[in-house]
Amino acid sequence: MWPFKQRETKPTAPAAANSPASEKEFLDSVSKLYALAFDDAMPLEVRKVALLEMTQHQARHQGTGAPGDQRFEHAYRLKLFIVLSLLGDRALAEQQLQLAVTASYAAPSPDKQKKVGSMNDLAQKLAAQNRFHEAEVVLQAAMKYGTATFGPEFPDQVNLLTNHAIILFSTRRYREAEAVRRQELLLRKQDAARVNLDANMQAINQTRILLCQEGLADAIAAQGRSKEALDIYGTLLHALQNSCYTPDRPGFQRIREKHERCKVSWQN
Repeated sequence: MWPFKQRETKPTAPAAANSPASEKEFLDSVSKLYALAFDDAMPLEVRKVALLEMTQHQARHQGTGAPGDQRFEHAYRLKLFIVLSLLGDRALAEQQLQLAVTASYAAPSPDKQKKVGSMNDLAQKLAAQNRFHEAEVVLQAAMKYGTATFGPEFPDQVNLLTNHAIILFSTRRYREAEAVRRQELLLRKQDAARVNLDANMQAINQTRILLCQEGLADAIAAQGRSKEALDIYGTLLHALQNSCYTPDRPGFQRIREKHERCKVSWQN
């Protein structure tokens, strides 16, 4: 007979589906899987397995009723879509995009607009680090999500086009950059034609139109069409002379220098 009484242990009840403990366990698991999925040192197959496990883990968690927030699901699916696109798995990426769009129906409109803006911001940061391929994938994801959620015209669409054109130009795809700039210019002119814009917004939009035209001229000049680019630069200089810009302003000087270089190229 033992000299002391053995302590009785009671089985620990599992954490409730929506309890803080359950939520923490879920987030910890997802964080570890994300670490694997985003680790460039990991083999591609390992990263794909991590992503698939994240999907299954999320499905199991949703099946228990947690976290019970469609906005969480919506953001989660978009992240999966972006990572899978970067990994080149288009079929699975498109599946996640459709799930994100479906989940977004329950999210308030400002949240959906914010998501497009957030992806645009991420693309800008990636491009600033010369990670152009990743930036372009994120921009394409934002464009697809915006179109599927809001329709052909959606908030931040024109800003996505601006950044896409910059990336295309930076990677020397000048013909594609020209096409995107023309699309951007059309949308910006449509915005400028709206009568409900106040004077401040009209001035801002006009400046953006000028910058878009400059980008268009840059893309055309890079393709060797000097005379066409020269005409656009000349139009820009004329517009700037009749605006608040003065010859000593950096923007005016920059375009004047491009105009002179293009003129020399055309004459030669």
